Amino acid sequence: MKNIKAVNTVDGDTIILEDTASTNFAARKIVLNRNGQVDITFEEDVGSEPATSNHYEIDGTIACRIFGELEKLWPLEASKHTGFKSISFGHCSYLTFKGQRSPDLDSCMNTPGVRELIADLGVLRQLGPNKQH
Repeated sequence: MKNIKAVNTVDGDTIILEDTASTNFAARKIVLNRNGQVDITFEEDVGSEPATSNHYEIDGTIACRIFGELEKLWPLEASKHTGFKSISFGHCSYLTFKGQRSPDLDSCMNTPGVRELIADLGVLRQLGPNKQH
């Protein structure tokens, strides 16, 4: 995503979740801080300017749980057998943590604990409007 301010993830106090656009959903970047502060930036349409940003706060226990799960799993690695994705409807999701970017989360589904992490990340995805094209 372009036109989005860079965020320091090296310190381990910030997680970035990026969802790419698909046929039905706009791309978004979710920045979660350890204190529960969340910033979500949506790209309205491919190449559109400016992107819209919203600020939220989640319960600190949920933020701690997400950070704890990710710290146990990090760095994430892709499984050898990940299946196929639809080119038009499929989207990719990436995490950036401690200065490193994960493979697409769907490719890590066979790693123990990843399904639980993805379920908890759903709390972040439910914040704000559900941007559809």
